Amino acid sequence: MREYGNPGALAGASGAVCRHATAAGTAQLTESNSPRQSIGACEHETADAWVAIIAYPASGWRVIICRNELQWILQRRKNGGAERPWRAVGYCQTRKALVRLCAAFCGRLDPSATGILASLPETIGKGGAR
Repeated sequence: MREYGNPGALAGASGAVCRHATAAGTAQLTESNSPRQSIGACEHETADAWVAIIAYPASGWRVIICRNELQWILQRRKNGGAERPWRAVGYCQTRKALVRLCAAFCGRLDPSATGILASLPETIGKGGAR
């Protein structure tokens, strides 16, 4: 397992990006040769344990790669202790649309998330982040 400072840089890599929390609170990411296998490790995109998390643009918000790696999903965290606390707000296939969506819904973006989003490939899916 390698530790990376920029999860978005891996989103365009040939494998899936898996996020694992560490005791220090940093994210450790691993790259898998089988994206479907890694993403399938947690069944629900709305669960806290979903592995294909790209960034947290603001408090209570996150960007993930969908189960089929066809789009990025902006999600907002619900209040309360639900089993699957994240709800989709928007779906994007281009980086430009994702940045615009995050800016519209999240308000002021976290600077590190801005860098991560900027490092994503122009499109996801065929020819993009696969």
